[in-house]
Amino acid sequence: MGRTVQDIAVQGRNIQDVRNEIMSWMNSVGAWIVDDRQTYIKIQDGVGIWEGIRYFEISLRQDQNGVVVHTEGYVKTLGSESDLSPGAISAALPRRKGFRAIQDLWNRLGHMSARGPQAQTPAPSQPTPAQAPPQQAPAPAPQQRPPPPPPPQPPQYPCQKCGKPLTFIQQYNRWYCYTCQTYA
Repeated sequence: MGRTVQDIAVQGRNIQDVRNEIMSWMNSVGAWIVDDRQTYIKIQDGVGIWEGIRYFEISLRQDQNGVVVHTEGYVKTLGSESDLSPGAISAALPRRKGFRAIQDLWNRLGHMSARGPQAQTPAPSQPTPAQAPPQQAPAPAPQQRPPPPPPPQPPQYPCQKCGKPLTFIQQYNRWYCYTCQTYA
């Protein structure tokens, strides 16, 4: 059925600021990282056959105004992909829950541009005659606490056939490969 896709421009920020916000969001929804590179993050939420696994793939690109964030969200159930949807019928609960989660991420990223103290606005190099030099120094930006450390990651074991990560199915106390659709 596809994926739920949206690009968001985060003005006046750098990639590290945006990554920190994404990690904070990830912790708030109880998800974890499956793949992490500097400008790409794949996040998983949910386990097991009945719940459906929600994936969020996020790419970051710095441009002259800030960071462009490309988000893709989808649910994987029984080997097929479905988009996230607030009114889903097929695989309804995982798709609706995933849509609420990705919508929360979009809202957080959208608000990053609007927040003041961390937004980086370039200062002019020399005042023009029409501009008066500032009379006093601006107040320093408030200190921010670093984001909490990510939760411990579950162990990742690759499938012997395809090399993709296995998923532990607690009900059967066995590891399962969704790609090969077999137990390891």
